Amino acid sequence: MSSGLGVYLAPNRRGHFIVTKMAPGGPAMQSGQVQLGDVVVQVNGQSLEGMLIENARGLIMGPVGTDVQLTLMRNGVLLGASLRRGPAQPEREVSPHPQQPGYT
Repeated sequence: MSSGLGVYLAPNRRGHFIVTKMAPGGPAMQSGQVQLGDVVVQVNGQSLEGMLIENARGLIMGPVGTDVQLTLMRNGVLLGASLRRGPAQPEREVSPHPQQPGYT
């Protein structure tokens, strides 16, 4: 079963994704390592710059209980975050449009 981090992402002008919302009880919120407004620059060392949201989602999603490494930009500082994927139900469907916000 595929799972994620319980974050909603929206693209910014630089082609990265901003954390716009977190699912209550989701792995990102529980970890305390991710904050609203963080820019997800890399997932497991792979840049998200210019990537479609479906592809970014594919990097973030994976088997429940597996780890994912994020590189986040917060207030101009790069930060690393290690999170474990877990079940978190989205409050809405992922947008089918590649440049619209989506849940991962």
